[in-house]
Amino acid sequence: MSDPKPPPDDPTRPPMPNPRPDTPPDGPGQPPPEVPPGPAEPPPLPDPVRM
Repeated sequence: MSDPKPPPDDPTRPPMPNPRPDTPPDGPGQPPPEVPPGPAEPPPLPDPVRM
């Protein structure tokens, strides 16, 4: 059972979405922001003291 061959690249078709989200098309060497711009998150709560 062989997989069907994909259709040939048609210049009239819109470009496929980037299969690799870790490499945004807008910035090849610019990593995506970890968090969206907005209010700063509160500091993490301190770890509970272990008995």
